[in-house]
Amino acid sequence: MIHSEILKTILGIDHGFLTKLTSHELSQHHIFKLCRVKQVHGSNVVSIEDIKKLDQHQTEEADIIITSLPRVALTIATADCVPLLFCDPIKKVVAASHAGWRGTAQNVAHATVQALVHKRGCDTKEVRVAIGPSIQKCCYEVDQKVYDGFLVKIFFTPIPGKKDHWFFSLSEMNQYQLIEAGVLEKNIWRSSLCTACRPDLFYSYRKEPETTHRQFSFIALK
Repeated sequence: MIHSEILKTILGIDHGFLTKLTSHELSQHHIFKLCRVKQVHGSNVVSIEDIKKLDQHQTEEADIIITSLPRVALTIATADCVPLLFCDPIKKVVAASHAGWRGTAQNVAHATVQALVHKRGCDTKEVRVAIGPSIQKCCYEVDQKVYDGFLVKIFFTPIPGKKDHWFFSLSEMNQYQLIEAGVLEKNIWRSSLCTACRPDLFYSYRKEPETTHRQFSFIALK
C-alpha cells in the first residue's frame, strides 16, 4: 500500500493507494465501512450522511464522494485514471474523486474543492490533496479528441512523426486544476508512479485493454 506524505501526517485519518498486491487488504479492514459509487467519468457529487445507507450509494452515478462520518472509507477504483484523496483537518471532512480524461476535462478536481467549500464550509487553504498513481505522460498517448477537450495545453507534448497525437500528463493537469481551485501547492502530493509502466504493481487498461481488474484508493476519518 502506498501512502501520501501529505496525508499520513494528519492525525485522525487513514488512507492508502492500494496495488494489485494489496487490494485484498481493504476488504479485510474491519474498522471501516466501505463506500463505493458507480463511477461514470463525470463530476457529480455524492455526500455521505448516513452510515446505514451506504449500500444505496453503490448504484448512484458519481465520481466525487464526501463525508464527515467517522469509520467510512470512501473508495475509488482505477486502472490508469487518477485517484484523488482530499482532507480538511480543520473541518474534519474527507473526499475522494475519480479523474479520467473525461472527468478531468469536466474539472472534477475543481468540482471536489467547490463541494468541500459549499457543502462543508472548508477553506481551500486548509485542504490537503493526494494524487495517486495513474498512467503518466511517458505512456499516455492521446488523440485530437482528448486534446480538444482542454483549453490548457501545457501538459500535452506532440509526438514526433504522429500527426494529431500527443503525450498527456493527466496527473499534472489535475494538480494544475487543484491550484486553480485555490488549493495551496504545498498542500498537494502527487505520485510519480505510472500504472502502465509497473504491471507488477498496478492494473492498467492501456496495457491490458481486456482487463476488468481495478486497484482501490481510500480515505477515512477514524
